[in-house]
Order: sequence, then C-alpha cells, then structure tokens
Amino acid sequence: MEKLGIPDAEIKIAMVFGVFDLLTVLPRSELEERGVPFVRTMIMNLIHDHYFEKGEELDAQLEERWDKFWEYFM
Repeated sequence: MEKLGIPDAEIKIAMVFGVFDLLTVLPRSELEERGVPFVRTMIMNLIHDHYFEKGEELDAQLEERWDKFWEYFM
C-alpha cells in the first residue's frame, strides 16, 4: 500500500479489524465476485467519512491509487 502512495491514515482505516481482514474468511470462489467489491466499497466509505469528519478535501488521486491496489485481486 505504501509503495502505491496510499497515505498512512487510509492504510490504518483499511487495516482496522473487520474491514480488509474480511477477505481472509471468504471462500476463494467468492472473492472476486462478492468479497472484493464489498470490502472495496466499505474502505472507500470509511475513507470518505474520515476526511469529511476532519474537514479535509478528498485527494484527487484517491480513487486512482486504490484502483491500482485492487488490481492485485482481479
């Protein structure tokens, strides 16, 4: 994640218990169709909420860097 330029705050959000680790309990056959889209949406919602609560603007490259991260799973 760091190599893709994902900020530490966003990494911490993704790594909170019950977010990214959900992918470890799903059958491999469900990862691409259901697991990754669900977790991806959850992470993006949490990141948006984080920046909104802090009163900060969303980074223009937010979607782009996370798209690069999720390419690994597709």
